[in-house]
Amino acid sequence: MVHLAPEILHMVLDQVKDLPTMLNCRMVDKTFAAIAIPFAFKTIVIKKEVIKAESDITFEALSARKDIIRYVKKIVYDARAVVVPPNSKADETESMSDIEESGNSSDEYNDEEVPNASANIKSATNNAEKARILTFPPRGEEGNEEPNEQQAARFIQSMVQEFEFLHRFHNLESLGIYFPWERYDFQGYYEAFQELPTYCTIDVQLQDAILSGCAGAAKKFEGGIHLKAVELHNMLAYPSPTLELEGLRLLVKSITSFTVSVYPGYHNFQEDTSEGSTDVRFVRRMTGLMRNMENLEDLTYSNDAGSDSVSERWGQWDTLHFPRLRSLRFKSLAFDREHDEDAIATDFLVRHKATLEEIHMEDCLVRVTEPGAWEAAFEEIKEQLDHLTSFTLEPLPGPDEAGEWYLGYGWHNIDNDELETIMVGSMDDYDEEDVARDLEALKTLQETVSRRRNELRK
Repeated sequence: MVHLAPEILHMVLDQVKDLPTMLNCRMVDKTFAAIAIPFAFKTIVIKKEVIKAESDITFEALSARKDIIRYVKKIVYDARAVVVPPNSKADETESMSDIEESGNSSDEYNDEEVPNASANIKSATNNAEKARILTFPPRGEEGNEEPNEQQAARFIQSMVQEFEFLHRFHNLESLGIYFPWERYDFQGYYEAFQELPTYCTIDVQLQDAILSGCAGAAKKFEGGIHLKAVELHNMLAYPSPTLELEGLRLLVKSITSFTVSVYPGYHNFQEDTSEGSTDVRFVRRMTGLMRNMENLEDLTYSNDAGSDSVSERWGQWDTLHFPRLRSLRFKSLAFDREHDEDAIATDFLVRHKATLEEIHMEDCLVRVTEPGAWEAAFEEIKEQLDHLTSFTLEPLPGPDEAGEWYLGYGWHNIDNDELETIMVGSMDDYDEEDVARDLEALKTLQETVSRRRNELRK
């Protein structure tokens, strides 16, 4: 057999993205095994919707493998396809075989894919040998049994047991949490009760339990926490008390990258108080958590949840400052303050002008307050952010291809309290010339940024 230099083997195996293939590479010889194992177990994906047999190796058993855990740099906890309701047992565990089957030997994890739970259930029903789909509540054969507190407790315990062993991965650098996506199935429950029963608040309880599990793990890490990145996806805009736990703040204190995406579906928790609605109080507590991120360099924030939370977020961010912030990514955010003298919120960007190099905005809009709102923002960004070398806004402001919607401009639908794009012809204060000025200001900004980037490369 031809023996290749270890450096070449590293380059070859670095191109292998299929985990089963990588695991097979271990069998070639000792040299391949020594190089393949760190690649194979660099990232572990815990797919919570799949229920395996009792004979499978658990996450707990994996965490005891000292020959493996030292190579684990990233753990992804994926509960997107956990379904509420229909039938299933809720007290079975995750397995090592599922981790190996769904693991990914690359650094990237597909955070855009939204699982089709219905298809997963049908597939599992058609083939009993395939993995069953974890669901709550367990409804029994007739589908009429009401869940109870004991069932909820067992379900939550089955969902969070992995966090008891998270601290064993002492070289962990990245933690991704994906909360369930399939929530529309039980949306109707909210309309039937003034006080939400257990099976309606199960998502809130689960979110609290997962965050609490992270906070508990933070206090157990031996030799300190080495996390550099934390991702929280599909979070309910609910003011979970766990967002203020000391352990959670300790977990994020030293991270350089933070991603949070708010679940876009509207949930009326019927808990409005004198301190504000649930989504407003969520923004306050999330901002409080972010204040602990002293070393933050990359921030991704997605989805506004309700009209009140938009102005509240910009207001809370008035005093938010990250001394090392280099990159910003916004998705589906309203970029203005309603009922404020300032038509659009650029204060947060300007406050970071000494460090900001990249700004990427996707599906963002400005609630129409006065003509030229985007134009004024682009002008200020161009003049104030001297270090900016990349700026993107997609899609571009203006009518879509069908000429039906004004992309980049919006309003709040009072019926569902969600941000919506404005229809062409419905903007009384805007016309084609106003949109053209916005586009021209964007073009000038991007030309300035491009010229600055080219100068730095010389």
